[in-house]
Formats: sequence, C-alpha cells, structure tokens
Amino acid sequence: MRFPIYEYLYQLNRNLHETVEILEHIRKSPGIDKKQFHAYQVEIEHLRAEASQHVADTMDQIEAKESAQLWKQKRAYEKSLGDPDDVYFEARDREEERRKQGLPSLIGVLRGHIREPGNEEIDQEIDDEVDGEPEKTTSHVSRPTRKVRQKPRQSKRSGRSTRN
Repeated sequence: MRFPIYEYLYQLNRNLHETVEILEHIRKSPGIDKKQFHAYQVEIEHLRAEASQHVADTMDQIEAKESAQLWKQKRAYEKSLGDPDDVYFEARDREEERRKQGLPSLIGVLRGHIREPGNEEIDQEIDDEVDGEPEKTTSHVSRPTRKVRQKPRQSKRSGRSTRN
C-alpha cells in the first residue's frame, strides 16, 4: 500500500469501534453507572471522529498537491504528443464557437496589425477559411514591412562568408 496511513486509520476506527462495543457490554452489567459509561462511549467516538477528520484533511492536502503535480506531468506529456500546428485547428474551432455565440472574430483583430498592402486576395481567402464569410469590419491599418537582413553563411570548404 502506497500510504499506510489509510490502513492505520482503518485499524484505529475498527479498534475504537470495538472499544465502544466493549463499553456497551460493561454498561449493561448490573451495578454500573449507565450514564457514565455512555459518556465514555461518546468521548471515544468523538476522539475517533476528530482523529479521522485530522488524518483525512491532512491526506486531502497531500493528495491535492500530488494531483496537481501529476496533472502538469500528464499535460506536458500530452502536449509533447501533439502536432504544433494543432493550435491553428483549435483557433479555427474557437472562432466557430464565438461566431455561433454572436461574438466578433478575434482572428481579424490579431491579423489586422500585420496586413500588407497588395495582399487583399490572400487576406480574403484567409477570412473565408476562418469564418466562412469575409470580415465585415476592415478598419485595419497597414504597416510597412521591414526587410530582414540575412546573415552571411560560412562556406564549408573555405570558411569564408558568402552572400546569396
């Protein structure tokens, strides 16, 4: 058993229950103060309940921490199995959910910052793929794109840099 404390808790509850039963037999004996022995039974049951509650609360905290750690490990493993391009499908599905709820598309808002002049046909195709119809609001500001300088590559033979 991984956590023997559960076994100990079971044994404690079982043994204290037997103690209460023994006290009941004594209480029924002639000449015994029945109220006093009933009070003993109640006190033992109360101690049993408090001890069980304390153990259960402590173990609940331990189990919750362990569960969170294991969930993170499970999620990391599942993520490692996934295709990095799945995020695009998830975004498409989420946009479909938003459309059905009557909410505006977030894809156009995100793309709006990188639209380039002269690519209206491509933007229109993407819009049609995302939500089945062209975006109705096109208040996007085009920004000029900057050219990225390529680093010189090292030639394998001579070790000198070359440009393409």
